Amino acid sequence: MSYLTLPHLQALSLDELRSIAVNFVSPLDNCRLPKVAFFGYCRYLSMSDKQHISTQLGFEYAEEITTNEEQNDYARLVVIGDAYDDSIFDGLYRCYKTKNDGLTCRPIIIENSVPVMMESELVKIHPEYPNINKSTSWKNLNI
Repeated sequence: MSYLTLPHLQALSLDELRSIAVNFVSPLDNCRLPKVAFFGYCRYLSMSDKQHISTQLGFEYAEEITTNEEQNDYARLVVIGDAYDDSIFDGLYRCYKTKNDGLTCRPIIIENSVPVMMESELVKIHPEYPNINKSTSWKNLNI
């Protein structure tokens, strides 16, 4: 797969992010919330910031999407940190072979049409944007 055929990175509005969470239908009984996965290093967001953002938007926080199919069934958003290196795309868009039948599976973001956005787009939902940095609080926001 060449980078020319990859899905475009998206800039989702706050309403679009909320609608992903609100319209989530769990494929499994034990999965109540959609998962947002963060890849790469973030320039503005600490780990606790990512957790607070996830909670504020109605998502479950995940550091990354695993190849475990059961976990991937409820991944609904991927955020790439602005301090990434190019190898992040190799991991994000690589194809996987299943253990049982040996068939190659398409990347989970393509298989499940999971939107992918950059950290720099996500931080725009903060009311203090563009004046945010690593010490900006994402806890108890009313967004």
